[in-house]
Amino acid sequence: MSIDLSLTRIRRLFSLLPLYRRPTIHVAGTNGKGSVTAILSSIFTASHISVGRFNSPHLIHVWDSICINDRIIPEEMYRSIRKEVERVNAYHLVEATNFEILTATAAQIFEQSSVDIAIFEVGLGGKHDATNALPDDVIIASAITSIDLDHQQFLGNTISSIAKEKAGIARKGRPCILGYQNHSEVANVVNNAVQSVGGHLYPALKVKPHPNSPSNGSDYQIVSVLFHPWGVELELKFPLLGSHQLENLGTALSVLGIIMKENSNTQVGTVLDRVSPSTLCSGVLEAKWAGRLERIFLNDPYVSVLVDGAHNSASATALQEYLMKITPTHKTGILQSHSEREHRTFIIGLSHSPMKQPAATLSPLLRPGDKVAVVLFNDVEDMPWVKNVPPKEVVNVVRDLTNDGEVEVFDETPSDQLHLDRLKRALYWAADRVQENEEIVLCGSLYLVADFYKLALQQGYVHK
Repeated sequence: MSIDLSLTRIRRLFSLLPLYRRPTIHVAGTNGKGSVTAILSSIFTASHISVGRFNSPHLIHVWDSICINDRIIPEEMYRSIRKEVERVNAYHLVEATNFEILTATAAQIFEQSSVDIAIFEVGLGGKHDATNALPDDVIIASAITSIDLDHQQFLGNTISSIAKEKAGIARKGRPCILGYQNHSEVANVVNNAVQSVGGHLYPALKVKPHPNSPSNGSDYQIVSVLFHPWGVELELKFPLLGSHQLENLGTALSVLGIIMKENSNTQVGTVLDRVSPSTLCSGVLEAKWAGRLERIFLNDPYVSVLVDGAHNSASATALQEYLMKITPTHKTGILQSHSEREHRTFIIGLSHSPMKQPAATLSPLLRPGDKVAVVLFNDVEDMPWVKNVPPKEVVNVVRDLTNDGEVEVFDETPSDQLHLDRLKRALYWAADRVQENEEIVLCGSLYLVADFYKLALQQGYVHK
């Protein structure tokens, strides 16, 4: 079944299942929404607030979309509750899509587990996404992260049309936090949408790097932020890398601060009283979001891989900015200009879901002299509409951007049933070309990232 944006089926399915009553934070956006959910979930977990988190797409297994207290739920729990959701769906002829069934399953798991707070990441868009069928009165806050061009065939071809769709998660009488935006028109569109439903729009906090924050490849950033509920300046160690993650941290802290203020005399407020400066700092320090500027060390081949799910122009630009930040010149140690960074070795696979031109994603990233392995990712469980961009299309763009730099295609499927052998061959190819102390950059699609993690799991990597 392909993507079908409609709330009719999921609303009917919700009406046939046990009532969902968990206080819920709802997050939409083009880039950064998963990071915001991960930061909030980590803070709540550190504060001994039980929290359910729903993200999509899944990384390795379908059930890793659903976490409780920052731990992937057991497969047995997932299959048991999904089986009941599917029974109701079939008995009443609802004909819900796979994503709608997954969303309903997550809601039922959180309800049966009586989590204190649930966090739902929008799957696609906002207004017409299955997660937007959650009852209005359980939403304690909505958040909208950075908006850019993506999924245009579903959301429209302009920033304004996409922003309007994503702002459709705003609820009457509830706060909606707007994260940092690269496009000036977003604020006005979102403000109009929020006002039209009687919601309250808040800008996200500004988070600034601390003067003592390390650079050049450190595994954390030090930031400072004024946290309004306590009126104190907090100094935080933050492990999610890249300047764009500071924007996501600001959005997450804004959501936390506003729900603490607006629920001070409620049962939710009593739960939120468990958050202290100490637990907030611990939660930020422990925040993890797999596949986003994450370094993984492999033994076979013996190499370091910088893994990032950058799959559109905006996220590719953020990845390129990070690569520039960590790449000094050999001669002077001075950071180079955007066009002058050292040659890099990439492993890239692109998805045709959404339909996009390879140049839109790769132009911000690739430079003359870069070496690129083009790889097909495996079929995605429960998402049969997800397809690879044909390698020939990717190769043509790569050769143009790298001035006929070295490129190799790994598209034949060996006998390996998980199709991981071609990725392993690509890793060996890339490992032969990186310089000493250089890392391979793997990017272009979260589905390729998922294949990489499956390979890493075989070598002892632990996905939590």
